[in-house]
Amino acid sequence: LLSNVRAPDYTAPDRMPVTRLYRVSPMAVLGIVIMGAGVVGWFISLPLIALQNGFSDSQASFALVVAMLAAAVSQYPIGWLSDRIDRRYVVIGLSLISVAAAAWMAIDRDPGRIVAGYAVIAAVTLPVYSILAAHANDQLSAGQIIPASGTMAFLLQLGQFIGMLVAPNLIRLADGRGLQFMLIAVGLVVAAIAVTRRVQSVAPEETGEAQAMGI
Repeated sequence: LLSNVRAPDYTAPDRMPVTRLYRVSPMAVLGIVIMGAGVVGWFISLPLIALQNGFSDSQASFALVVAMLAAAVSQYPIGWLSDRIDRRYVVIGLSLISVAAAAWMAIDRDPGRIVAGYAVIAAVTLPVYSILAAHANDQLSAGQIIPASGTMAFLLQLGQFIGMLVAPNLIRLADGRGLQFMLIAVGLVVAAIAVTRRVQSVAPEETGEAQAMGI
């Protein structure tokens, strides 16, 4: 009430079920589910993999802490970049980096590489949800953004549920490379979806206008 910033214009919210959001942004719907499964997959499985490779309990926890710190640090620069170029290029780049890191982890089995390898994977996979959500919001009206956010949160939870069921059971497959192969598949599929959408449509115009905040 004391601020000199004008109140935002009120627009009645519009329903945004999954099918309608898919028509707006197939990449956001599919990418959020698939990458959500991949992110929760490494989040749950990383301590198990560390313990399997001889880490102590504290070292396994440390590996997960390092991965989360790497993901937190990468949020701002990746978000800054996605605001300046086509967000689909950013999704493609991050997905391919995750593929390369997961392939490295599948080839180089040295336990000492676990912390560094999964820190890279965390840094490039965790921000993808935010970029996909921003890409969808670029194509929505003001009254659609809030209900679409709820739909995207549901899709994220769906992907995480799938990842929680699948990823831990893959750890011992393929001579202990099952999770890495899952992350490779996730990255390739999300990158392929982004490439397909980039070929089929141009980048959307920004729909939001930033407002300066102050008293």
